[in-house]
Amino acid sequence: MGWDFKGATAATIVAVSMSASTAALADKGCKNIQSKCAIEIGGRCDPVSGQWEYGRKGAGGNTMAYNECITRALAKQKK
Repeated sequence: MGWDFKGATAATIVAVSMSASTAALADKGCKNIQSKCAIEIGGRCDPVSGQWEYGRKGAGGNTMAYNECITRALAKQKK
């Protein structure tokens, strides 16, 4: 069974490719700096998909707090 892309738009092909890569990363959960910072500032992260967000759809946090968290986390990594 193969993929038949006849008639598919480039956007559809990209969306399918991105979904496949997201699925491959799903087992990583909320372990990266970005997701940890989203959680720290009041946002949320889905441990199954690894998708994180803040400042919308009922998730707390704002861009300034998120950027400060990222800066602190990256500074810790350099030490």
